[in-house]
Amino acid sequence: MDGHRCVVVGCGNAAVVVDHIVARAAGGADALHNLRSLCRLHDNQARERADGTRKNELGNDLSKWL
Repeated sequence: MDGHRCVVVGCGNAAVVVDHIVARAAGGADALHNLRSLCRLHDNQARERADGTRKNELGNDLSKWL
């Protein structure tokens, strides 16, 4: 589906992380519609803090990344 590449528009780096768009802790599913492939840079930007908030929200609309 994403060719093992980061789905952030304009990036195209190798994906190293499968990210939950809506975190499991917030009720997000382990299903394709709630997953996206990210490179290390974009994973670090979207990573959750201990309190469940994100450092830099990349967005919850998966269609925007595909």
